Amino acid sequence: MKDRKIPLVGKVPSNKPPRPPADPEVLSAHIAATTAAYQVLVLAMERRGLLDRGEVAELLKTYMEVAKDRETPVTLALLHEMRLAVLDID
Repeated sequence: MKDRKIPLVGKVPSNKPPRPPADPEVLSAHIAATTAAYQVLVLAMERRGLLDRGEVAELLKTYMEVAKDRETPVTLALLHEMRLAVLDID
């Protein structure tokens, strides 16, 4: 069986053309909405004992350090915002 490369999350496979850049307002709204939804999901999971407090933030930090050379600046910015949001959960 031939080895196949699996594209990283957020990467466009090489056989498809890249997408045009998004409008800054649309991108900002998308980041804000995604971050809020993620924060709600993590909070619900922490309250039910499915995640330890700070666990997701630490995992995101680790991923960002490992993937900093592979991910786009926009992806890293979204991950950073998500990490800050889950650190800010009460």
